[in-house]
Amino acid sequence: MKDMDYGLAHGREANHSNRLLWFFRRIEDLYKRYTGKRLYDLCQVESIQRTGNILAAAVLDICETSQSQHDAMDIDLSRSWQEMTLADIKLFSECLKYSLKDEFLLVHYDERAMWGNTALGKVEDVWKIYQGLLMECRSTVVNLKSMEYALLPFAKFRNLGEAEEYSLEVVREKIENAATVEFSEKLDGSFIQMRYIGDDRFLYGILISSSGLLDPERSYQLANTLAFMKEKGENIRHMVTGMPEVTFMFEWIDEGDPHVVGYPIEMQGLHLVGMRHVGCGRQYAYTNVAQTAAAYNVPATKLYAMTLEEVLATLGELHGSEREGYVLYVDGFLVKIKCPDFLGLFHDFAIKRGFDAIAKVAAEGNADDYISMLPKGYQLDARRKLRKILTYEQDIIKRVEEECAKIPEGVDRKTAMIMFDKIEDKFIRSLARQKYLGRPINPIARKKGANIQYVKEGEIDEYYSRQTNVSAKDCAMDVDA
Repeated sequence: MKDMDYGLAHGREANHSNRLLWFFRRIEDLYKRYTGKRLYDLCQVESIQRTGNILAAAVLDICETSQSQHDAMDIDLSRSWQEMTLADIKLFSECLKYSLKDEFLLVHYDERAMWGNTALGKVEDVWKIYQGLLMECRSTVVNLKSMEYALLPFAKFRNLGEAEEYSLEVVREKIENAATVEFSEKLDGSFIQMRYIGDDRFLYGILISSSGLLDPERSYQLANTLAFMKEKGENIRHMVTGMPEVTFMFEWIDEGDPHVVGYPIEMQGLHLVGMRHVGCGRQYAYTNVAQTAAAYNVPATKLYAMTLEEVLATLGELHGSEREGYVLYVDGFLVKIKCPDFLGLFHDFAIKRGFDAIAKVAAEGNADDYISMLPKGYQLDARRKLRKILTYEQDIIKRVEEECAKIPEGVDRKTAMIMFDKIEDKFIRSLARQKYLGRPINPIARKKGANIQYVKEGEIDEYYSRQTNVSAKDCAMDVDA
Protein backbone atom coordinates (compact mmCIF):
# COMPACT_ATOMS: atom_id res chain seq x y z
CA MET A 1 0.00 0.00 0.00
CA LYS A 2 1.39 3.41 -1.00
CA ASP A 3 1.30 6.29 1.44
CA MET A 4 2.52 9.88 1.65
CA ASP A 5 6.17 10.84 1.31
CA TYR A 6 6.78 10.88 5.02
CA GLY A 7 10.12 12.61 4.67
CA LEU A 8 8.52 15.58 2.92
CA ALA A 9 5.60 15.65 5.33
CA HIS A 10 7.74 15.85 8.44
CA GLY A 11 11.12 17.08 7.27
CA ARG A 12 14.00 14.84 6.35
CA GLU A 13 15.64 14.63 9.78
CA ALA A 14 19.04 13.06 9.33
CA ASN A 15 19.32 11.60 12.81
CA HIS A 16 19.15 7.82 12.60
CA SER A 17 18.11 7.61 16.27
CA ASN A 18 14.65 9.01 15.56
CA ARG A 19 13.65 6.31 13.08
CA LEU A 20 11.31 4.55 15.56
CA LEU A 21 9.49 7.81 16.31
CA TRP A 22 9.16 8.62 12.59
CA PHE A 23 7.86 5.07 12.09
CA PHE A 24 5.11 5.63 14.69
CA ARG A 25 4.26 8.98 13.13
CA ARG A 26 3.93 7.31 9.75
CA ILE A 27 1.47 4.76 11.22
CA GLU A 28 -0.41 7.68 12.81
CA ASP A 29 -0.70 9.36 9.40
CA LEU A 30 -1.98 6.17 7.77
CA TYR A 31 -4.45 5.54 10.59
CA LYS A 32 -5.86 9.08 10.40
CA ARG A 33 -6.19 8.90 6.63
CA TYR A 34 -8.16 5.63 6.59
CA THR A 35 -10.13 5.77 9.86
CA GLY A 36 -10.20 9.45 10.84
CA LYS A 37 -8.91 8.44 14.27
CA ARG A 38 -5.59 8.65 16.12
CA LEU A 39 -3.49 5.83 17.53
CA TYR A 40 -4.23 7.24 20.98
CA ASP A 41 -7.90 6.35 20.47
CA LEU A 42 -6.88 2.69 20.50
CA CYS A 43 -5.66 3.08 24.10
CA GLN A 44 -9.30 3.12 25.19
CA VAL A 45 -9.96 -0.34 23.73
CA GLU A 46 -10.01 -3.01 26.44
CA SER A 47 -8.17 -5.64 24.40
CA ILE A 48 -5.42 -3.10 23.56
CA GLN A 49 -5.08 -2.19 27.22
CA ARG A 50 -4.23 -5.85 27.83
CA THR A 51 -1.88 -6.46 24.90
CA GLY A 52 -0.61 -3.00 24.02
CA ASN A 53 -0.25 -4.04 20.37
CA ILE A 54 -1.50 -0.82 18.84
CA LEU A 55 0.42 -1.42 15.61
CA ALA A 56 -1.40 -4.66 14.75
CA ALA A 57 -4.74 -3.13 15.77
CA ALA A 58 -4.11 -0.13 13.52
CA VAL A 59 -3.30 -2.41 10.57
CA LEU A 60 -6.51 -4.37 11.16
CA ASP A 61 -8.63 -1.19 11.28
CA ILE A 62 -6.97 0.20 8.15
CA CYS A 63 -7.62 -3.04 6.27
CA GLU A 64 -11.27 -3.15 7.31
CA THR A 65 -11.80 0.50 6.38
CA SER A 66 -10.00 0.32 3.03
CA GLN A 67 -11.18 -3.22 2.16
CA SER A 68 -7.48 -4.04 1.76
CA GLN A 69 -5.99 -7.44 2.41
CA HIS A 70 -2.95 -5.60 3.82
CA ASP A 71 -0.75 -6.95 1.03
CA ALA A 72 -0.79 -10.34 2.71
CA MET A 73 2.21 -11.75 0.84
CA ASP A 74 4.08 -8.48 0.36
CA ILE A 75 6.72 -8.84 3.04
CA ASP A 76 10.28 -7.70 2.45
CA LEU A 77 12.49 -7.69 5.54
CA SER A 78 15.07 -5.46 3.85
CA ARG A 79 12.68 -2.52 3.50
CA SER A 80 13.25 0.73 5.38
CA TRP A 81 10.60 1.99 7.81
CA GLN A 82 9.39 4.45 5.12
CA GLU A 83 8.68 1.62 2.68
CA MET A 84 7.12 -1.00 4.97
CA THR A 85 3.79 -2.36 3.74
CA LEU A 86 0.91 -3.09 6.08
CA ALA A 87 2.02 -6.73 6.02
CA ASP A 88 5.52 -5.65 7.06
CA ILE A 89 4.10 -3.50 9.85
CA LYS A 90 1.99 -6.37 11.19
CA LEU A 91 4.97 -8.74 11.09
CA PHE A 92 7.13 -6.16 12.86
CA SER A 93 4.44 -5.70 15.53
CA GLU A 94 4.61 -9.43 16.27
CA CYS A 95 8.32 -9.07 17.10
CA LEU A 96 7.58 -6.72 20.00
CA LYS A 97 6.18 -6.83 23.49
CA TYR A 98 4.41 -3.84 24.97
CA SER A 99 3.58 -2.06 28.21
CA LEU A 100 0.78 0.52 28.06
CA LYS A 101 0.07 3.11 30.75
CA ASP A 102 -2.43 5.81 29.81
CA GLU A 103 -1.02 7.42 26.63
CA PHE A 104 2.47 6.01 27.17
CA LEU A 105 3.40 2.96 25.09
CA LEU A 106 6.62 1.09 25.86
CA VAL A 107 7.97 -1.16 23.11
CA HIS A 108 10.64 -3.79 23.62
CA TYR A 109 11.82 -6.48 21.26
CA ASP A 110 10.43 -9.91 22.13
CA GLU A 111 13.09 -12.57 21.67
CA ARG A 112 10.67 -15.48 21.87
CA ALA A 113 8.42 -13.96 19.24
CA MET A 114 11.35 -13.02 16.99
CA TRP A 115 13.15 -16.35 17.00
CA GLY A 116 9.93 -18.35 16.94
CA ASN A 117 8.43 -16.48 13.98
CA THR A 118 8.48 -18.70 10.90
CA ALA A 119 8.52 -15.62 8.63
CA LEU A 120 12.01 -14.93 9.99
CA GLY A 121 13.09 -18.56 9.64
CA LYS A 122 15.87 -17.89 7.14
CA VAL A 123 17.17 -14.71 8.77
CA GLU A 124 20.49 -15.32 10.46
CA ASP A 125 20.60 -11.89 12.14
CA VAL A 126 17.13 -10.63 13.08
CA TRP A 127 18.53 -7.30 14.26
CA LYS A 128 19.04 -6.27 10.63
CA ILE A 129 15.44 -6.63 9.48
CA TYR A 130 13.79 -3.39 8.36
CA GLN A 131 17.20 -1.75 8.43
CA GLY A 132 17.67 -2.32 12.14
CA LEU A 133 14.40 -0.81 13.40
CA LEU A 134 14.29 -3.39 16.21
CA MET A 135 17.54 -1.98 17.60
CA GLU A 136 15.63 1.08 18.85
CA CYS A 137 12.97 -1.07 20.55
CA ARG A 138 14.75 -1.50 23.86
CA SER A 139 12.10 -0.16 26.27
CA THR A 140 11.56 2.99 24.22
CA VAL A 141 8.42 4.85 25.32
CA VAL A 142 6.27 6.87 22.88
CA ASN A 143 3.70 9.41 24.06
CA LEU A 144 0.75 8.61 21.78
CA LYS A 145 -0.93 11.96 22.49
CA SER A 146 1.99 14.19 21.51
CA MET A 147 3.65 11.59 19.24
CA GLU A 148 7.02 12.33 20.85
CA TYR A 149 9.50 10.19 22.70
CA ALA A 150 8.72 10.05 26.41
CA LEU A 151 11.72 7.82 27.23
CA LEU A 152 14.59 7.16 24.83
CA PRO A 153 17.05 4.60 26.23
CA PHE A 154 20.16 3.03 24.72
CA ALA A 155 19.61 1.44 21.35
CA LYS A 156 20.58 -2.22 21.46
CA PHE A 157 24.35 -2.61 21.32
CA ARG A 158 26.23 -5.86 21.01
CA ASN A 159 29.23 -7.81 22.19
CA LEU A 160 32.68 -7.45 20.69
CA GLY A 161 32.93 -9.97 17.85
CA GLU A 162 29.20 -10.79 17.84
CA ALA A 163 28.52 -9.36 14.36
CA GLU A 164 30.57 -8.04 11.45
CA GLU A 165 30.20 -4.40 12.50
CA TYR A 166 31.36 -5.39 16.01
CA SER A 167 34.41 -7.32 14.86
CA LEU A 168 37.74 -6.45 16.44
CA GLU A 169 39.05 -5.17 13.11
CA VAL A 170 36.08 -2.85 12.52
CA VAL A 171 36.13 -1.58 16.11
CA ARG A 172 39.84 -0.83 15.88
CA GLU A 173 39.24 1.14 12.69
CA LYS A 174 36.44 3.13 14.33
CA ILE A 175 38.74 3.98 17.23
CA GLU A 176 41.50 5.19 14.90
CA ASN A 177 39.11 7.67 13.27
CA ALA A 178 37.16 8.69 16.39
CA ALA A 179 37.07 12.00 18.25
CA THR A 180 35.95 10.39 21.53
CA VAL A 181 36.92 6.94 22.85
CA GLU A 182 35.98 5.91 26.39
CA PHE A 183 35.78 2.77 28.51
CA SER A 184 33.32 2.43 31.39
CA GLU A 185 32.51 -0.41 33.75
CA LYS A 186 29.73 -2.76 32.61
CA LEU A 187 27.59 -3.00 35.72
CA ASP A 188 25.64 -6.22 36.32
CA GLY A 189 22.29 -4.95 37.59
CA SER A 190 18.73 -4.35 36.40
CA PHE A 191 17.94 -1.59 33.91
CA ILE A 192 15.95 1.45 35.04
CA GLN A 193 15.28 4.63 33.06
CA MET A 194 13.59 7.91 33.95
CA ARG A 195 12.83 11.38 32.66
CA TYR A 196 11.08 14.43 34.07
CA ILE A 197 7.89 15.12 32.12
CA GLY A 198 6.15 17.36 34.68
CA ASP A 199 3.11 15.11 34.97
CA ASP A 200 1.68 14.86 38.48
CA ARG A 201 0.32 11.37 37.75
CA PHE A 202 3.89 10.21 38.36
CA LEU A 203 6.12 10.50 41.41
CA TYR A 204 7.77 13.96 41.33
CA GLY A 205 6.52 14.29 37.74
CA ILE A 206 9.10 11.71 36.66
CA LEU A 207 8.20 8.89 34.26
CA ILE A 208 10.11 5.73 35.22
CA SER A 209 10.28 2.29 33.63
CA SER A 210 12.18 -0.93 34.15
CA SER A 211 13.26 -3.10 31.26
CA GLY A 212 10.00 -3.74 29.43
CA LEU A 213 7.49 -2.51 32.01
CA LEU A 214 5.81 0.75 33.08
CA ASP A 215 3.66 -0.79 35.81
CA PRO A 216 5.33 -1.14 39.27
CA GLU A 217 2.77 -3.79 40.18
CA ARG A 218 4.32 -6.05 37.53
CA SER A 219 8.00 -5.17 38.13
CA TYR A 220 9.54 -5.51 41.58
CA GLN A 221 12.65 -3.66 40.35
CA LEU A 222 10.43 -0.72 39.38
CA ALA A 223 8.50 -0.90 42.67
CA ASN A 224 11.77 -0.95 44.62
CA THR A 225 13.10 1.98 42.57
CA LEU A 226 10.03 4.08 43.41
CA ALA A 227 10.49 3.28 47.11
CA PHE A 228 14.18 4.18 46.83
CA MET A 229 13.35 7.50 45.16
CA LYS A 230 11.04 8.42 48.04
CA GLU A 231 13.59 7.52 50.72
CA LYS A 232 17.03 8.22 49.22
CA GLY A 233 16.50 9.65 45.76
CA GLU A 234 16.64 13.41 46.41
CA ASN A 235 19.87 13.95 44.48
CA ILE A 236 18.64 11.88 41.55
CA ARG A 237 15.36 13.80 41.57
CA HIS A 238 17.17 17.14 41.34
CA MET A 239 19.37 15.84 38.53
CA VAL A 240 16.48 14.45 36.48
CA THR A 241 14.14 17.41 36.96
CA GLY A 242 16.96 19.79 36.06
CA MET A 243 17.40 18.26 32.58
CA PRO A 244 13.90 17.44 31.24
CA GLU A 245 15.18 16.86 27.70
CA VAL A 246 17.28 13.89 28.82
CA THR A 247 16.46 10.23 29.48
CA PHE A 248 18.62 9.05 32.39
CA MET A 249 19.58 5.37 32.45
CA PHE A 250 20.60 3.48 35.57
CA GLU A 251 21.61 0.05 36.76
CA TRP A 252 19.64 -0.97 39.85
CA ILE A 253 21.83 -2.97 42.25
CA ASP A 254 20.12 -4.73 45.13
CA GLU A 255 20.92 -7.86 47.11
CA GLY A 256 17.30 -8.90 46.64
CA ASP A 257 17.82 -8.78 42.85
CA PRO A 258 20.80 -11.14 42.50
CA HIS A 259 23.10 -11.28 39.46
CA VAL A 260 26.43 -12.94 38.73
CA VAL A 261 28.53 -10.10 40.16
CA GLY A 262 28.33 -9.80 43.93
CA TYR A 263 28.47 -6.09 44.80
CA PRO A 264 29.10 -4.83 48.37
CA ILE A 265 26.05 -3.67 50.29
CA GLU A 266 27.17 -0.03 50.15
CA MET A 267 26.70 -0.14 46.34
CA GLN A 268 22.99 -0.88 46.61
CA GLY A 269 20.81 1.59 44.76
CA LEU A 270 20.79 3.38 41.42
CA HIS A 271 23.98 3.96 39.40
CA LEU A 272 23.87 6.31 36.41
CA VAL A 273 25.18 4.54 33.29
CA GLY A 274 23.87 6.63 30.42
CA MET A 275 22.09 9.75 29.18
CA ARG A 276 20.29 10.31 25.89
CA HIS A 277 18.62 13.40 24.47
CA VAL A 278 14.99 12.69 23.53
CA GLY A 279 14.90 15.39 20.87
CA CYS A 280 17.92 14.65 18.72
CA GLY A 281 18.67 11.14 20.00
CA ARG A 282 22.24 12.05 20.93
CA GLN A 283 23.99 9.52 23.17
CA TYR A 284 26.02 11.42 25.78
CA ALA A 285 29.68 10.48 26.18
CA TYR A 286 30.56 8.72 29.44
CA THR A 287 32.65 11.73 30.49
CA ASN A 288 29.46 13.84 30.34
CA VAL A 289 27.59 11.16 32.29
CA ALA A 290 30.28 11.08 35.00
CA GLN A 291 30.42 14.88 35.24
CA THR A 292 26.64 15.17 35.53
CA ALA A 293 26.52 12.49 38.22
CA ALA A 294 29.34 14.16 40.17
CA ALA A 295 27.58 17.54 40.02
CA TYR A 296 24.55 16.04 41.78
CA ASN A 297 26.46 13.56 43.97
CA VAL A 298 24.83 10.58 42.24
CA PRO A 299 26.66 7.22 41.94
CA ALA A 300 27.75 6.42 38.39
CA THR A 301 29.64 3.83 36.38
CA LYS A 302 33.45 4.04 36.57
CA LEU A 303 35.58 5.37 33.73
CA TYR A 304 38.92 3.79 32.80
CA ALA A 305 41.79 5.67 31.14
CA MET A 306 42.84 2.70 29.03
CA THR A 307 43.40 1.75 25.40
CA LEU A 308 41.55 -1.08 23.68
CA GLU A 309 44.66 -3.25 23.80
CA GLU A 310 45.06 -2.61 27.53
CA VAL A 311 41.41 -3.51 28.12
CA LEU A 312 41.74 -6.74 26.16
CA ALA A 313 44.91 -7.61 28.10
CA THR A 314 43.06 -7.31 31.43
CA LEU A 315 40.13 -9.53 30.53
CA GLY A 316 41.81 -12.78 31.49
CA GLU A 317 42.79 -11.37 34.88
CA LEU A 318 39.32 -10.20 35.92
CA HIS A 319 37.15 -12.28 38.23
CA GLY A 320 33.63 -12.67 36.88
CA SER A 321 32.11 -12.56 40.36
CA GLU A 322 33.60 -9.08 40.81
CA ARG A 323 33.19 -7.47 37.39
CA GLU A 324 31.18 -8.15 34.25
CA GLY A 325 33.47 -6.24 31.90
CA TYR A 326 33.51 -2.94 30.03
CA VAL A 327 31.44 -0.79 27.69
CA LEU A 328 33.35 0.93 24.89
CA TYR A 329 32.05 4.30 23.63
CA VAL A 330 33.34 5.38 20.19
CA ASP A 331 31.66 8.61 19.06
CA GLY A 332 28.27 7.25 20.20
CA PHE A 333 28.86 3.67 19.00
CA LEU A 334 28.69 1.29 21.99
CA VAL A 335 30.30 -2.14 22.36
CA LYS A 336 30.05 -4.64 25.23
CA ILE A 337 33.36 -6.26 26.21
CA LYS A 338 32.76 -9.00 28.77
CA CYS A 339 35.48 -10.83 30.65
CA PRO A 340 35.76 -14.58 29.95
CA ASP A 341 35.48 -15.46 33.62
CA PHE A 342 32.14 -13.68 33.85
CA LEU A 343 30.95 -15.56 30.81
CA GLY A 344 32.22 -18.78 32.34
CA LEU A 345 30.18 -18.14 35.47
CA PHE A 346 27.22 -17.14 33.37
CA HIS A 347 27.32 -20.36 31.45
CA ASP A 348 29.59 -23.29 30.89
CA PHE A 349 29.89 -23.63 27.13
CA ALA A 350 29.94 -27.41 27.09
CA ILE A 351 26.59 -27.58 28.90
CA LYS A 352 24.87 -24.33 28.09
CA ARG A 353 24.80 -24.79 24.34
CA GLY A 354 22.78 -27.95 24.85
CA PHE A 355 19.08 -28.31 24.12
CA ASP A 356 18.02 -28.20 27.79
CA ALA A 357 19.80 -24.90 28.36
CA ILE A 358 18.34 -23.33 25.22
CA ALA A 359 14.86 -24.47 26.26
CA LYS A 360 15.36 -22.84 29.67
CA VAL A 361 16.43 -19.44 28.33
CA ALA A 362 13.72 -19.63 25.66
CA ALA A 363 11.11 -20.09 28.40
CA GLU A 364 12.64 -17.19 30.37
CA GLY A 365 12.81 -14.90 27.32
CA ASN A 366 16.59 -14.35 27.58
CA ALA A 367 17.74 -16.42 24.64
CA ASP A 368 19.25 -13.79 22.35
CA ASP A 369 21.75 -12.33 24.85
CA TYR A 370 22.50 -15.84 26.05
CA ILE A 371 23.26 -17.18 22.56
CA SER A 372 25.22 -14.06 21.60
CA MET A 373 27.71 -14.86 24.36
CA LEU A 374 28.35 -18.38 23.12
CA PRO A 375 31.47 -18.94 21.01
CA LYS A 376 30.63 -17.98 17.43
CA GLY A 377 30.89 -21.57 16.17
CA TYR A 378 28.08 -22.63 18.53
CA GLN A 379 25.65 -19.80 17.79
CA LEU A 380 24.08 -21.12 14.59
CA ASP A 381 23.37 -24.50 16.16
CA ALA A 382 21.92 -22.81 19.25
CA ARG A 383 19.63 -20.66 17.10
CA ARG A 384 18.42 -23.75 15.23
CA LYS A 385 17.46 -25.28 18.57
CA LEU A 386 15.77 -22.05 19.62
CA ARG A 387 13.66 -21.91 16.45
CA LYS A 388 12.68 -25.53 16.89
CA ILE A 389 11.57 -24.91 20.48
CA LEU A 390 9.61 -21.74 19.76
CA THR A 391 7.95 -23.10 16.62
CA TYR A 392 6.82 -26.08 18.70
CA GLU A 393 5.52 -23.72 21.38
CA GLN A 394 3.48 -21.75 18.83
CA ASP A 395 2.09 -24.93 17.27
CA ILE A 396 1.00 -26.28 20.66
CA ILE A 397 -0.66 -23.00 21.67
CA LYS A 398 -2.51 -22.93 18.34
CA ARG A 399 -3.74 -26.51 18.87
CA VAL A 400 -4.89 -25.68 22.40
CA GLU A 401 -6.76 -22.58 21.23
CA GLU A 402 -8.46 -24.61 18.48
CA GLU A 403 -9.63 -27.22 21.01
CA CYS A 404 -10.95 -24.56 23.39
CA ALA A 405 -12.79 -22.86 20.54
CA LYS A 406 -14.74 -26.10 19.96
CA ILE A 407 -16.48 -25.74 23.34
CA PRO A 408 -19.85 -24.02 22.73
CA GLU A 409 -20.66 -20.89 24.73
CA GLY A 410 -22.81 -21.51 27.79
CA VAL A 411 -21.71 -25.12 28.27
CA ASP A 412 -21.28 -26.05 31.93
CA ARG A 413 -17.85 -26.99 33.25
CA LYS A 414 -18.60 -30.70 33.62
CA THR A 415 -19.76 -31.01 30.01
CA ALA A 416 -16.69 -29.09 28.83
CA MET A 417 -14.39 -31.47 30.72
CA ILE A 418 -16.14 -34.45 29.10
CA MET A 419 -15.59 -32.88 25.70
CA PHE A 420 -11.91 -32.36 26.46
CA ASP A 421 -11.64 -36.08 27.35
CA LYS A 422 -12.11 -36.84 23.65
CA ILE A 423 -8.78 -35.15 22.76
CA GLU A 424 -6.37 -38.00 21.96
CA ASP A 425 -3.12 -36.17 22.73
CA LYS A 426 -2.77 -36.18 26.54
CA PHE A 427 -0.56 -33.11 26.62
CA ILE A 428 -2.93 -31.04 24.45
CA ARG A 429 -5.83 -32.32 26.54
CA SER A 430 -4.17 -31.17 29.77
CA LEU A 431 -3.25 -27.73 28.44
CA ALA A 432 -6.69 -27.20 26.90
CA ARG A 433 -8.30 -27.87 30.28
CA GLN A 434 -5.95 -25.44 31.99
CA LYS A 435 -6.63 -22.70 29.44
CA TYR A 436 -10.39 -23.27 29.64
CA LEU A 437 -10.19 -22.84 33.43
CA GLY A 438 -8.31 -19.57 33.02
CA ARG A 439 -4.95 -20.87 34.14
CA PRO A 440 -1.71 -19.83 32.37
CA ILE A 441 -0.18 -22.41 30.04
CA ASN A 442 3.44 -22.85 29.02
CA PRO A 443 4.16 -25.69 26.59
CA ILE A 444 7.94 -25.52 27.07
CA ALA A 445 8.17 -25.14 30.87
CA ARG A 446 6.15 -27.24 33.28
CA LYS A 447 6.22 -27.28 37.06
CA LYS A 448 7.09 -30.69 38.49
CA GLY A 449 7.06 -30.67 42.26
CA ALA A 450 9.33 -27.86 43.42
CA ASN A 451 11.20 -27.76 40.11
CA ILE A 452 10.62 -26.48 36.57
CA GLN A 453 10.93 -29.08 33.81
CA TYR A 454 11.77 -27.80 30.34
CA VAL A 455 10.77 -29.42 27.09
CA LYS A 456 13.14 -32.09 25.74
CA GLU A 457 14.11 -32.40 22.11
CA GLY A 458 12.77 -35.96 22.07
CA GLU A 459 9.34 -34.69 23.17
CA ILE A 460 9.23 -32.26 20.25
CA ASP A 461 10.31 -34.91 17.75
CA GLU A 462 7.78 -37.38 19.14
CA TYR A 463 4.99 -34.79 18.94
CA TYR A 464 5.66 -34.08 15.26
CA SER A 465 6.02 -37.77 14.47
CA ARG A 466 2.40 -38.17 15.55
CA GLN A 467 1.26 -35.40 13.17
CA THR A 468 0.51 -35.97 9.51
CA ASN A 469 2.01 -32.54 8.65
CA VAL A 470 5.58 -32.15 9.91
CA SER A 471 6.33 -28.93 8.01
CA ALA A 472 6.50 -26.89 11.21
CA LYS A 473 9.32 -29.03 12.51
CA ASP A 474 11.17 -28.81 9.22
CA CYS A 475 10.65 -25.05 9.02
CA ALA A 476 12.08 -24.61 12.52
CA MET A 477 15.34 -26.15 11.38
CA ASP A 478 15.53 -24.21 8.11
CA VAL A 479 18.27 -21.68 8.82
CA ASP A 480 20.84 -20.61 6.25
CA ALA A 481 24.37 -21.39 7.32
